[in-house]
Amino acid sequence: MVQSLAKVRTPRKVVLSGTLYQNHVREVFNILNLVRTKILKMETSRPIVRRIQSRVHIPGVRGFYDLVENTLQDMDFKRKVAIIQDLHEMMREAIQYYKGDFLDELPGLVDLTVVLTLSPRQKPEVEKLKKLSRKFKISSVGSVVYLHPKLKPLAEKCGENSIFDNIMDDLIEKLDVRDGVKSKFFHNMLNLCESAGEKLLVFSQYLLPLKYLERLTMKWKGWSLGKEIFVISGESSFEHREWSMEKFNNSPDAKVFFGSIKACIEFLIYINFDSDCDFHRHWFVCMKLRAVLLTSMFGD
Repeated sequence: MVQSLAKVRTPRKVVLSGTLYQNHVREVFNILNLVRTKILKMETSRPIVRRIQSRVHIPGVRGFYDLVENTLQDMDFKRKVAIIQDLHEMMREAIQYYKGDFLDELPGLVDLTVVLTLSPRQKPEVEKLKKLSRKFKISSVGSVVYLHPKLKPLAEKCGENSIFDNIMDDLIEKLDVRDGVKSKFFHNMLNLCESAGEKLLVFSQYLLPLKYLERLTMKWKGWSLGKEIFVISGESSFEHREWSMEKFNNSPDAKVFFGSIKACIEFLIYINFDSDCDFHRHWFVCMKLRAVLLTSMFGD
């Protein structure tokens, strides 16, 4: 397809792309070749290509694309930075970056960041998170610590494995919701949406926070699954996801929809709701922006 598009003759060629550098280096240059034919053979690119090839010597790797790809994956930080700077120099006339400020121009969109103060019981647990070496561990355990510190042992023991309802119910019976700042915020948000007659969407990257909030909502409100509450995760079948979406959209009893990002992100555009809560801190800003865009249609 790329070769066929390259043969199309037009005065100008513009390619709109997402996160370009998440692709393989060869794929990036295939895209660039559509707007700048044979970019590597251009007079301005040749000295940069030679410079890159002189910097990188990897046994068994000879092609330009593979040299760059392997360099970007290795542990030599200085060499990696030098290669990236060379690539930026080569591509600066071909790539235009847009900062995404159009979010402020969307009609009807209100995106608020609410800063919450940790409870005295949460603060020492958050300090312990900083001592963990693995970023995934910090993220997964932190996702429940910010909800409530009593969830931490469960997160460390069970990870992303399924949690039985009775285990979560026993834990909820013994905890004070006021010790978890995000739990308090969720309670207030749930009450506000209920009093206003609005539907609430809650999504998270991890399953344990969703299970906790699901069972907590049942205790507070006496609501039940399939009537007021709907849940989908990566384990949910396609049929169950569609059924949940249709019931939530059309049932006057529907109140709150819990979804994992893995299962929910492609369905968000089809779910009708009034407010949404994202209970996970994203390491990649593009994930947050994608969620905001999918949860708000033009003119809503």
